[in-house]
Amino acid sequence: MGAVDLQKQIVTISFETWLVLGIIGFYLFDSAMLLFFNELVFIEKKGKWIFACPESRWQLMEKIPYLPNPLTPGNALFRLSWSLSKTDKQQESQEALQSFLNAFNPLRLMTSVLFTLLMIGIPVVLFIFGTGLGFLLLIGLIYFTIVIMLTLIYRQKETFGVSGNVIAKLAFDSLACPPFALNLIRKITLRYPFAGDPICFYRQVSDPNRFAQLIHSLCQRIDEMIDFEDETSPRYSALQSYKKSLTGMVS
Repeated sequence: MGAVDLQKQIVTISFETWLVLGIIGFYLFDSAMLLFFNELVFIEKKGKWIFACPESRWQLMEKIPYLPNPLTPGNALFRLSWSLSKTDKQQESQEALQSFLNAFNPLRLMTSVLFTLLMIGIPVVLFIFGTGLGFLLLIGLIYFTIVIMLTLIYRQKETFGVSGNVIAKLAFDSLACPPFALNLIRKITLRYPFAGDPICFYRQVSDPNRFAQLIHSLCQRIDEMIDFEDETSPRYSALQSYKKSLTGMVS
């Protein structure tokens, strides 16, 4: 009888473990991105800006995989591309962008709550109390939190620049798979129509050391692209010229 009880306990623990791993796996899957060679990501966190320009040695479908920090789902992400040609487009207004970001403050708080419920609450309840009433109440609280988040998005849909169809898709994904709701802020900010040259923008909002790091990363990426070009091609010259203009921004 003791052996049967032990076997049942092992099966129960295995189910709980797979459930937790499934939550983490779905969250990471939904967070992952594939970037083109001329794309990078800007991350805003409490008024500070950092960048992500992942190494290209690992590629998937001729694109570069990128996984944002899974511990900071409340950070705003902006997916941007740099161009070899000069642009005369008006630069992004820092005031308008900051107003856009400030509107996410309530949603950031709810994202932190949901992250705690999913990544800490569920494992604790499962492994200590099992799949009983406490677990069902926690699931109800998780869905209640998601509904509040979706309501906040709907009330700010004009500020966030999302249509009814977009909200409907976000709602379906979040309610069908709660870990997807952790990326609601990212999914909205990634849609933001960023204007102007992202390199010039980052120069304005970052300190000189971080900007120099960005230029170094971009120059490495350009060198990789140059290796695949014929020295007589116009694109080879354009890449060399663009790299020279970038290095000139930090000298």
